Amino acid sequence: GGALRGPHAHGRARRGGLKGAHRLHASNPDRSRGGRSVDLGEESLLSQNSERETSAAASQGQGASSSLESDENVGAERSNSKINTNDTTAENTQTTLESESVPQTSPPPFAAGNTGAVVGNTPLLDLSRLSKAENVKILAKMEFLNPTGSIKDRIALHMISRAESEGKIKPGVTTIVASTSGNTGCSVAMVCALKGYDYIVITSKKCSEEKRGSMRAFGGQVIIADDGLAADHPEHYVNLESTLCEQNENYFGIDQYENQHNPEAYYTSLGPEIWQQTRGRVTHFVAGGSTGGTVTGTGAYLKHVSDNQVQVLMPDPVGSVIFEHWAKHVPENELQASGYKVEGVGKDSIPGTLDLSFVDAMISV
Repeated sequence: GGALRGPHAHGRARRGGLKGAHRLHASNPDRSRGGRSVDLGEESLLSQNSERETSAAASQGQGASSSLESDENVGAERSNSKINTNDTTAENTQTTLESESVPQTSPPPFAAGNTGAVVGNTPLLDLSRLSKAENVKILAKMEFLNPTGSIKDRIALHMISRAESEGKIKPGVTTIVASTSGNTGCSVAMVCALKGYDYIVITSKKCSEEKRGSMRAFGGQVIIADDGLAADHPEHYVNLESTLCEQNENYFGIDQYENQHNPEAYYTSLGPEIWQQTRGRVTHFVAGGSTGGTVTGTGAYLKHVSDNQVQVLMPDPVGSVIFEHWAKHVPENELQASGYKVEGVGKDSIPGTLDLSFVDAMISV
């Protein structure tokens, strides 16, 4: 409630962010089309027969979440469908939602064959018992069920597949380079191993040993940069990506902080999933941000299909510059990160993949 209230859409998109958002709007599926059914089986992870008014919550690093308005028999479990270009129809074994209540979405363009078979289509988990308000339903999107354990599998697969389709990379020739706070590096490593690319991931000392191990396990190289460096320092982990690519002709940088295929991945997958699973009754979407792709892409989709009714709420860790820029209008060139220990969320600069015009409220936590 009140703690999340704040100015609306005061932030501006940096570099390509707003342009990318316009492109996302233009490519939005027609919400008037019929929809696919979603299996509700007996083992649904959502409580059914709920008559409570609902709202939503989300967590980006390990899972994003959403919210609903009140209705009876609202529930969804992980779909039997695969995210690929050939078959996105869910096989129904028991009760299904009526097709007119779930807007049809176009098949995500980024998954092909077995590589994308288990990325996305994560279930919702009802966490309403944790709410302090009896009339609020809180649903968590269980993104930790993606192959490497995070939401970032979506963008790694999408960005690499897009680069392939555009002829920018080739297996056996190109080495993929990615700067990462942790999760994206694990996802990039997995996708590269599946598609036959060598890879180098660059992270900071803040990254956990578990994630470093996961990034190494797929057979590539992991570089650990110093932590606490200024955003424009040449040895900052993000800047090392571009430096390596400039020095090596066959290196390709993922550039997740500027690559507009990042928010596009969420616009074509996470947003439609939430809309379908909630039968269009989601009222709020809550997610933290680092690249800002989740908030931008998912927020853009949900606002579009809901006629701008869905509210996007974004917590930001104390020490990150995003809150200062959005709430206090501090110019980008005057922003200074004060240091924060939270891994995988928050930022020391404003990424081009973050469009703050989609954020309705923000809180510094």
